[in-house]
Amino acid sequence: MKQFLYISIIVGICLALIATVGMMTSLPSVRADATSDGYGLAIENLDVLTADNMRKSNPDANDRNYHAVYGTDEFTLRNKGIQTISGITLQTGLDKTKYNISVAESSSGPFVALENYQLASLAAGASKTLYLKARIPEDLNAVDPDTLKEAPISVGQLEARGTLLGQQTTTSVTVQMQTRNKLEIKHVRVVYNGDSSQSLSDGDEIKKIKPGTKLVFTIEVENNFKNNDREDISIQNNNVEVNFDDSDIDSQDDDPSDLSAGDTDEITITTDVPDDIRSGSSSFTIELRGEDDFGGQHGQKYNLDLSVDRQTHALSITKMDFNPTSVSCDRTATLSVAVQNVGKNDEDNSFVIVDSSALKFYKKTLPTPINENDNHIFTFSIPVPATLKAGTYEAYIYAYYSESKDSTDNQRATITVTDCKPEGNGGITNNTTNNNQNTNQQQNNTQVIVTPASSGTQVPPTYVPATTTRNTAPGQEVPFTDSSLYMVLLIGTDLIILIVTVVLVSKLFSRR
Repeated sequence: MKQFLYISIIVGICLALIATVGMMTSLPSVRADATSDGYGLAIENLDVLTADNMRKSNPDANDRNYHAVYGTDEFTLRNKGIQTISGITLQTGLDKTKYNISVAESSSGPFVALENYQLASLAAGASKTLYLKARIPEDLNAVDPDTLKEAPISVGQLEARGTLLGQQTTTSVTVQMQTRNKLEIKHVRVVYNGDSSQSLSDGDEIKKIKPGTKLVFTIEVENNFKNNDREDISIQNNNVEVNFDDSDIDSQDDDPSDLSAGDTDEITITTDVPDDIRSGSSSFTIELRGEDDFGGQHGQKYNLDLSVDRQTHALSITKMDFNPTSVSCDRTATLSVAVQNVGKNDEDNSFVIVDSSALKFYKKTLPTPINENDNHIFTFSIPVPATLKAGTYEAYIYAYYSESKDSTDNQRATITVTDCKPEGNGGITNNTTNNNQNTNQQQNNTQVIVTPASSGTQVPPTYVPATTTRNTAPGQEVPFTDSSLYMVLLIGTDLIILIVTVVLVSKLFSRR
């Protein structure tokens, strides 16, 4: 019986030892990132460090109080294990001079250098509230360089170390800082489809763009740093890009001038929508980038949409020009009109109408085929009425793809009329006092016939080759070669030569 009791005691002790070993081996190992498995040391609730009004340090400020500005935030050290952690220290790889990081157990301090702080121990499940203070550096980016969004910037790691069960436990979190973006898009306007325009804000859409349209963006940018003793920071190396997701549309960019504090600048960026672009919507962005005096990045990004409306039948007047653009004495001009088929179908009966009541002109062209994406140029010779007063006059142009349909595009072309003025002493006389008299003048062997003007309208003179009549003033000696005697002698000599020639010929034939 006693032997059985001893055996039972021994077996029980063995089982207890086995259970103890099993429990020991089942305890979680201490890992470098103790927060990842819920045990060990953890840093919690550290938020983004910002200064008042989200400023950053400015070593060039006239107000020395702004040479270094600081951000402070509360965070928690927590022991998430089941054993006490001892000898807890804080470390960071951040530059001590640039960031000057310190820590305190109260928001009012005293703050000590981070590397000098030590917490003797932290019991299982216990926590400690601490305050982290750091200098916001002057070269801190105000936006994410990739997204151009105003966002916190990661500057490094804050690490806590301690001893747990004779092993080191370590945890870390990212330190983030943020300052305010000071380079902004103040205003954007786009002109398209000839004369349509639209102001744009982030998220807007440009609707019903026609193929072949020229997009003209006017973009105003602004440096929002204040011109005072605390800031007065310039932004330079500025660049604006208009980037299209649709590869058929060329992206463009331009560089605004350097901006002093409070300054603005306006640029224009132009791009063309291809003639053969498909209908539908696509995205594009306007991206503004620049850097301040200390190298910090600033900027803004607009995300926009472009909707192309390619109709089944559509003609677009892409160009119209008067040649010349101004008329005076010569009152005839040629109007050229370029029409493009921006619809989805070939058109067999396209025509153009030019109408101007001011110019007393109306003309309709014959039906003309224009295939999809093709262009055709129509020309019109337009006589400008001679009675038209000086000024600027309009001609209205309409493009049709069918007799039974309304015009799909209409534009206006202008021509300038100026008064016809006579030339100076250049040998041209404009006689307006006698409408029934033409004046003949002799100059450089050219006779000028001047046509009188009617109704006060100047008419250009007509030049006709003059006859070679030689006039002699009264009393002037006439040269012998111009005298009548010279002519008589010349004719008599010719007759004698003729008679002698006839006699000689007659004798020659009589001998035979």
